[in-house]
Amino acid sequence: MLRSWHKKIYKAVIFLLCITVQLHYSSKDIFAMMSSENVEWKLPKLVFETDGDISRPRLIPDFFGRMHLVFSESEARFGNIQTEYAVFYSQWQDGQEWSTPVDILAQAQKILYFPQFTISKDGMGFLSAQGYPGREYIQLAQNISGNFSSPSNWQQTNTISSYPVAAHRLQSDQYGSLHLLYGASGSSTQLYYQRSDDNGQSWASPMSISQNQESEAVDTIDILIGDPGELHVFWTNVLYPDGYPQTGTFYTYSNDNGTTWSQPTKIAPKDVSLQGSAIYGKEIHVLVIGRAGYSGRFDVTTRDAGKTWSELIQIDSVGSGVSGGGIVADSVGHFHAVFGSSVDQKVVHSSWDGIAWSPPVDIAQGISPTLEDIHLSIFGGNTLVALFVESHARIWTVEGKITNAPSLPGIPIPTRSPTQSREPTSLAYKTTPIATTTSIILDSMNHPETNTFSQQLIILVPVLCVLGLIVIVAITRRYRRR
Repeated sequence: MLRSWHKKIYKAVIFLLCITVQLHYSSKDIFAMMSSENVEWKLPKLVFETDGDISRPRLIPDFFGRMHLVFSESEARFGNIQTEYAVFYSQWQDGQEWSTPVDILAQAQKILYFPQFTISKDGMGFLSAQGYPGREYIQLAQNISGNFSSPSNWQQTNTISSYPVAAHRLQSDQYGSLHLLYGASGSSTQLYYQRSDDNGQSWASPMSISQNQESEAVDTIDILIGDPGELHVFWTNVLYPDGYPQTGTFYTYSNDNGTTWSQPTKIAPKDVSLQGSAIYGKEIHVLVIGRAGYSGRFDVTTRDAGKTWSELIQIDSVGSGVSGGGIVADSVGHFHAVFGSSVDQKVVHSSWDGIAWSPPVDIAQGISPTLEDIHLSIFGGNTLVALFVESHARIWTVEGKITNAPSLPGIPIPTRSPTQSREPTSLAYKTTPIATTTSIILDSMNHPETNTFSQQLIILVPVLCVLGLIVIVAITRRYRRR
């Protein structure tokens, strides 16, 4: 018969084995949850660095399974309006690396900034940009070659807006139209809409689709393409001419491809700003974030294509300040948002599963101190690509693989001939493209140190099991000898 202390050791070992087995399996669930709701994030990649000032970077997916990046850069820091500007372009090659950013407009006067980029269903590229105060009309450049990295393939810019503008948005659709939205500046402060059905060769007359007061002006704009003929437009107004604070976020829609529009509806209150919108079927989510001194990142949603809207749904209570953000839908209809948190010290991701938003998870992984101009896009239906700018001078991107969403293939790219070339002009200031480094997937984790702990724990479990078995065998043998 076993002695009492033998029994105690035996029970302790059995208890230890049960705990380690339970810890082994529960730890997998814990770490899967910390992977930001079925998203495996890689390490951030440095795409571009400059001695100047980076502004308005945007990620643009196309119909052909590619991802594009455009941004403007100025010679002087912090937006001196008299400085020279350049508009840069880069392409995500084979879903692995970014091409070296190129000044694709090669502007003679260098006055255009805040670019918008879109690609039509037949493979033509369109780049719009606006001038600094005093030259605020929108200019449009076209590229029919499909090689967007060469300045020689871009046609000369043409003015397409009828009013000076404070902000604008350009979007192509899968049905053959280009949609232009812009907030006027000066004698009118309304939101205007224009459409082109011939690849930008001609444009319909501008139509005011807002009902702004004289004391309001448009600050940010977004558009979603729904079913054929269905357009959803969102914008945030600010006090005019001060430009701050926000006075509300509004929504209007058209079901006849922009010929007529609904009465604008206010869907978010003052002090929050539109950062992006996403659609899947009839469900739409709109990301709005609080200005400096007004904490919170919020979602406004509809499940009936804009007929009714929810109240503000809080995603994060920590964030404060308009540091940027974005929202997308994946191939199975789950929504993903990224935005700044902790006073621009973090870039976080949260996902909507149809019921609630997941706890935000940091994806910048220690890069600091000031993270702004945050944006989000999606590649192939299941790869998130987030972007942020560090201290106005460095562009970072980070990729997240959605593990529970299938990939969506792009359509074949049309073959086109390049246009007549023109010589690009060189930049008069220093820019330094950064070669992207090999990314390291964090194995369902967001932080290297946490991932290391999980790996150590998984190794520790079998070791404890083996030690426990050794102790049991030793006790049993000693008992049998007696």
